Amino acid sequence: MSEVASFLPAQLLYHSAFHWITPGRVWNVLRANVETSLIIPDAIKLRMTYGPSGAALITTTAAVLRAFSEHGFMNELKELNVVDVTKIFEFDEKIRENPPVYHCIPTAYGLSYLSQKDREAMEDVKEEAKKIAPLLQGFCETILKHHPLGKQKVLVKHSNDNPVMKQKAKRFFQHVSKGSGSLGELYGAKRQKKL
Repeated sequence: MSEVASFLPAQLLYHSAFHWITPGRVWNVLRANVETSLIIPDAIKLRMTYGPSGAALITTTAAVLRAFSEHGFMNELKELNVVDVTKIFEFDEKIRENPPVYHCIPTAYGLSYLSQKDREAMEDVKEEAKKIAPLLQGFCETILKHHPLGKQKVLVKHSNDNPVMKQKAKRFFQHVSKGSGSLGELYGAKRQKKL
């Protein structure tokens, strides 16, 4: 190997000569064999459905909302009309169906960039997710603190945009775990239409 390294310039060596397998090729091989192959580890199969970093806010919000629903808070959240959770879940499904499309460089996978309309739709869903980031981060830090999902870092950044709401949410979930309270108290029960 050392003879090759001195024979070719670094740019040719590492950006052309040794790049015969593209991320797109790896993705296509994995995708074609994920259902039939017994040698692909479950962790890789699971990771194949995760969204890329640009879509992490949406996929993480959807995952935390699923846990939120399991703890019985989803109906109350929907009644308050704080955020459109169906929009978040629908976009999460789109991302999980084909994660490389939402990669910051989809051309590495042989795909084209998102259209302007799709980028705007994604930004719209991100804004929806940011609205409830403080609430969900408070939920993660109290109810899910010993769960792996409670250790996520994506919502932390966006919950720090509204630290007061995050603290209120933490106090709320501490009291709820003792058996009292409703989300209406947290958001003010008079809210009727979406922000």
